[in-house]
Amino acid sequence: ALRVAAIHSVGLYELPDYLKRYIHLYPDVHLHIEYHRSELVYQLVLQGSVDVGLVAYPEQRDSMVVIPFLEDEMMVIVNPEHPLAQREGDEVSLQELNGQDMIGFDGNIPTRRATDAVLAQAGVRVNVKMECDNVEIMTKMVEVGLGIALAPQYSVQEQSRRGVLKVLRLRDYHFLRPLAMIHRKGQPISRPVQAFINLLTNKDPMMPTKPAVNLEEPVDVSKVQ
Repeated sequence: ALRVAAIHSVGLYELPDYLKRYIHLYPDVHLHIEYHRSELVYQLVLQGSVDVGLVAYPEQRDSMVVIPFLEDEMMVIVNPEHPLAQREGDEVSLQELNGQDMIGFDGNIPTRRATDAVLAQAGVRVNVKMECDNVEIMTKMVEVGLGIALAPQYSVQEQSRRGVLKVLRLRDYHFLRPLAMIHRKGQPISRPVQAFINLLTNKDPMMPTKPAVNLEEPVDVSKVQ
């Protein structure tokens, strides 16, 4: 069995492609997936209730092992009728966000704290009109025109394709959100768990690269080192 707890944005958007590949490789492994806020993910890992946690901006804790696996770029998202969406190109500067109405994550979410720090360092002040505890609510509020937001790139790809959101890259700051796996230090690592760790640290499944394992050949999880 493999038990995973993930924060919502990672669980809903980054994780599914990894799970699809994992299930293809190891069809006999039973999966249990939970979505929670980051602090609860840490608690579940520490308690041994799950094998692996997936978080953004991982905290270094004495009781935890942190394994980075991906960086997701933070993008500016706006309603297609917003003035920032009417300009030529797909980039915007940090200074152009000054004075904008903003939809943000809750203040105790690590990605929100990082966003606040980036804006403060650039001397940018925004009007936080609403705070949300997950990325789906935040993007919906932007869709209906209540404000702009900074959101992980993977979480807004579908809305961008459908044309309900305009996604803009920051021209003057490469804003990357680090993602990591966490597991309890000293806890024995089962073969299914090690296989999951190996898969996530191998490569980004969204990228069109050749997999390290031939997906046409079933792999016995008991043989994973």
